[in-house]
Amino acid sequence: MAVDIFYSSLGWVGLRLSNGLLCELVFGKRRRGEVEGVLGRAHGSGSAKDLVSDLKAYLKGCKVDFKGYSVASSQLTSFEEKVLCECGKIGYGKCCTYAELARSCGRPRAYRAVGSALAKNPTPIVVPCHRVLSQDGIGGYSQGLALKKALLKIEGII
Repeated sequence: MAVDIFYSSLGWVGLRLSNGLLCELVFGKRRRGEVEGVLGRAHGSGSAKDLVSDLKAYLKGCKVDFKGYSVASSQLTSFEEKVLCECGKIGYGKCCTYAELARSCGRPRAYRAVGSALAKNPTPIVVPCHRVLSQDGIGGYSQGLALKKALLKIEGII
């Protein structure tokens, strides 16, 4: 297991990897201790070096494709896993609605369940749930609306 923590324009960022899989990503924290409270103290093994570099570049406004990173999904139901998989296909600078994502998951009326699944996303940014919007606006975000808007702004969506 490896934990890496760094500071960015959006506050403290931390990620935890296990057996090469990204298990959790936390960002937007005001204090390093808040990240450590969730992930534990940093003890990187170097295995997250590329991901940390890509996250730093992304948060500075560079177009980064995170599709090459493997994400752990053992704590998710099959539907939640499907939602996050489909969400991962939304390209940089693009967005869709909860209803559109529900349709792409084969459950066109399950847009509220899609929202609930996205709220459980343990790896925001890498699985870009911030790119999913409500039909009449921004919608919700488990990390807070200010952070969702900041990510959308980085990508030029708003």
